[in-house]
Amino acid sequence: MPSRALPKEFSPEGEKFDFASLGFHKPKDVPLISYVGKTTPYKGIHELLDALGEYEGDFRLFFLSKGFLLDEIKEKVSSHPVLKEKVWFSDFVAPWAVPSILRASDLLIHLENRFPVPIHAPGQPYEGIACSTPLLLSGEMFEKISRNFPNTKELFSVVEDPANIEDLKRALGKSLANRTEGCENAKAIREEWLTR
Repeated sequence: MPSRALPKEFSPEGEKFDFASLGFHKPKDVPLISYVGKTTPYKGIHELLDALGEYEGDFRLFFLSKGFLLDEIKEKVSSHPVLKEKVWFSDFVAPWAVPSILRASDLLIHLENRFPVPIHAPGQPYEGIACSTPLLLSGEMFEKISRNFPNTKELFSVVEDPANIEDLKRALGKSLANRTEGCENAKAIREEWLTR
């Protein structure tokens, strides 16, 4: 997706979303992970929750999502002693608020894998790139966009197969522990994308 295809609001410049407006409070310096998209079987959501359920550090995970698996996901979270205190759900914010959510996020997750339509390539990772939001991508998703980043593809955080929970835990841990580096990489990735 070329940079000109996204509205100018998708930018690192601008306000960050106020999660208190949804009744959520994030302690200072606790990393915020965001998932924006549908809850369907190919999105790696169960795998993400399994990995975060074993993650030893603090975090908050924001789900902006609808989909037929949402009730199942909410049940999984509410029954988990760690996740129930750290995962927030919202099924709607105004579309113009999405860039501010991405700017407020320390990590945007896109773990789509085993998707049955090979040519499917969501634009949502590009929205994160436009806002200089660090990404964690599945190998499948990275393969779909990497050709657009010949000079910065080594800067992406990628977990080849999200079903490998140990690998996913390591990738999450590395991304959350090295947030300054992640932000610097995200800026470099955005700069290359702007040339497209």
